[in-house]
Amino acid sequence: LEPGRTLDLGDLALVPEVPTSGTVSGPDGEPLEADFTIGTFAGDGTLDLDDDWTQRSEATGRFELFGLPAGRHVLQVSVQSGSPRSRPEAELLSENLIVDTRAGSVHDLDIRLPRPSRVSVRWASGARKDLRLRFLDEHGLPRQWGRFYLAAPESFTLPPGRWNVEVTD
Repeated sequence: LEPGRTLDLGDLALVPEVPTSGTVSGPDGEPLEADFTIGTFAGDGTLDLDDDWTQRSEATGRFELFGLPAGRHVLQVSVQSGSPRSRPEAELLSENLIVDTRAGSVHDLDIRLPRPSRVSVRWASGARKDLRLRFLDEHGLPRQWGRFYLAAPESFTLPPGRWNVEVTD
């Protein structure tokens, strides 16, 4: 575009945000400051879980999630030491929480985080070292995943529940 020229972009439609709010507490009911990772279901039903779309609750446990369009979303909530991007060990960890904002705002979500379990996985000697492992919940949604490059054991943190394991290359 040359200086002084105008470019008409036509009519733009902004997608309205749908407020979602509530509180986060620990196993004993104490309010917690927690990290939220937010995923959105695509039109074909697949989950787009973006580690870059994170928000945090206040120290009082209150949270309000901004930027959610109307739709189905997955919240993964954790209290951990370090950054949510560096995969630190979680002290408290939610299951995949499905939130549906298609009908409008969702308020007063009460999220109670249980203490997680730690699972260690090691490939048998001679097995390929470039395989991926995903733990899927009862809805087939991923909760934890990793890739193996060495024969050393890989540790995963999972909330209580039943999990399916998927191994892919």
